[in-house]
Amino acid sequence: MGRLEQGGRRALGDVGNSQDSACPVASFVLETIMSAQDIKRQLTGKFRIQRLGRVVSELTYYDTFDWRLYRNAAGLVSAPSEGSYLLSLVDLEGTTRYRMTLNSVPQFARDLPLCQAREALEKVTELRRFLPIARIERHSERIAVLDRREKIVTRLSLDRDAVLGDSTAGRLKHLRLKVEPLTGYRKEYAAIVRFLEHEAGLVRCCGSEVERVLVTAGCCPLDYTGKLIVRLEPGIRTDTASKQILVQLLNAVEANERGLRDDLDPEFLHDFRVAVRRTRSYLGQVKGVFADDLERHFRGEFAWLGKLTGPTRDLDVHLLSIAGYEAEFPKTDFELMVRHLRRRRLVSRRRLLRGLDTRRYLKLKAHWNALIGTDVDERGPKAGLPISEIAEDRIARAYSRVYKRALGLRKETPSETIHRLRIDCKRLRYLLEFFRSLCDVQQANSVIRSLKGLQDRLGLYNDLSVQQVAVREMAEELFARSGTEASVFLSMGRLIERLEARQKLVKSQLEKSISGFTGEKTAEALLELVR
Repeated sequence: MGRLEQGGRRALGDVGNSQDSACPVASFVLETIMSAQDIKRQLTGKFRIQRLGRVVSELTYYDTFDWRLYRNAAGLVSAPSEGSYLLSLVDLEGTTRYRMTLNSVPQFARDLPLCQAREALEKVTELRRFLPIARIERHSERIAVLDRREKIVTRLSLDRDAVLGDSTAGRLKHLRLKVEPLTGYRKEYAAIVRFLEHEAGLVRCCGSEVERVLVTAGCCPLDYTGKLIVRLEPGIRTDTASKQILVQLLNAVEANERGLRDDLDPEFLHDFRVAVRRTRSYLGQVKGVFADDLERHFRGEFAWLGKLTGPTRDLDVHLLSIAGYEAEFPKTDFELMVRHLRRRRLVSRRRLLRGLDTRRYLKLKAHWNALIGTDVDERGPKAGLPISEIAEDRIARAYSRVYKRALGLRKETPSETIHRLRIDCKRLRYLLEFFRSLCDVQQANSVIRSLKGLQDRLGLYNDLSVQQVAVREMAEELFARSGTEASVFLSMGRLIERLEARQKLVKSQLEKSISGFTGEKTAEALLELVR
């Protein structure tokens, strides 16, 4: 599929060149092409210079929708190269950590050949797709600085970048001089940097190379995150605080809708659903902000939207889960099950997209935006109360409900009760996330971490229940069709057994998670939050 070049350093991966990893790349601003010519003359008068030639590169920068590479101080860059693509994993300074030649640009980390780069990228990006975020044409003039023995001690690059694919395509956007240190020549590198700064009077570039490229191309790094980040003042009115929270949630719905419709990766649907669930949860737990009839109406509409998106998300989770059992079944049986699930997902997605194209959905967004985006005329009975008062009351009530239900959990507890506990935990976690800025951040994060451990196990227990139902439905559908081999049904039976066994194991582990959340440390931290 491709070849990997790797060398001696491990960051997000190994360096595929001879650059000194202990020294940062130095980049300097050049105002004009004339200043670049002047710098070359000054360098020639001070150092032994060898011109290495000029290179024109068309570079495409990739990241996930939620900037997972950038958040991990990395970037992914591709460049056409003789009928193939040179793919580079770089740090934010543009220094190559991995380089590989591929026949095509991968859409996901899993599309890469098996190598350390793939392993590193899969850990960071998980299920997210690589999206092109910036395209530039780079004109580089390469220069080497030599010592007395004619050995290269430092490499310099005069780079001129032009953005591609916009109204100013081809126009000069960015001019800089980059100095790359080489292993074993730190003194020489330091001397050149000192000369450029103190004698040539150049100014270091602000920010990293990847950041400069993205900003030059009109991108706004970190403009999206799946996390809810709202900063509230304790004394502000509840209706004002509520609108701040609900507007951010609506923004998340709209930000993910395009990727959901285009089916770019499963996380668009996941984040869309989370924003919808949070909105519905807020309306259900923080009552009295809007008029009663408005609250009932919008809770019902967001419940409808949640049900519309649920089946496709369940099938996404099921397809991911079943992949872990592939080695346990005959290949033909496993592939038949996967094909069937994918067909069901296709039908489910069509139903989802039809729902998003209805007037009901368009009206929901428009009317909801009108309500939370402007002053509310019909204020509810609690709209004028301080948000801190509402937050304390709701968090305390939600924790008490979770605490009592969790302590009542036994081995014989039915799945329905475990499901209700899962919902209660989710509601409490949403409240903590809504009002985190009103609390001591460290204590809030401690409670959320403890709650997340319990919630994750409860979520897995529920997913396993849903998957067992899905396999049984699949067996019934295939049974109704003639020509299905008996071995397929035997494989499905074994899969249900595996799911049931894993669910029992998860249930047995719930006690530990419950004790961690209901213990004195978590209880004390939560009481501090609501005082």
